[in-house]
Amino acid sequence: MTDQASNSVLAALSIKLVTAVFGFTGAMVSLAFGRQVTRAQALVSVAVGLTTALAVTPLVQAMLHLSDSLLGGIAFLIGLTAMGVLPVVMHAAPGLFARWVARTQNQPTQGEGDAK
Repeated sequence: MTDQASNSVLAALSIKLVTAVFGFTGAMVSLAFGRQVTRAQALVSVAVGLTTALAVTPLVQAMLHLSDSLLGGIAFLIGLTAMGVLPVVMHAAPGLFARWVARTQNQPTQGEGDAK
């Protein structure tokens, strides 16, 4: 694949190359800090780390108004920690979602306030 073709694929997917490279690197480094895993588990771990870095890095950048020069470091850290953080998030998500639904159901909708 030529450089122009690979750049157009990344652009079509709205992926910055620096995010992909550092997210992948962080995911690979994360394999050094854990228990022994099979090849399949290692592949899944790297895929989860890379995918999480690709999805979350732009969100972090937008929310914190960070410059593009920090994307590599952010992607690396997200790729590095994704497999450790993801189970915690997945465990907490149902409770957080239930509380959010309960809170939104208890708020009066527009037009309900004082009128009876």
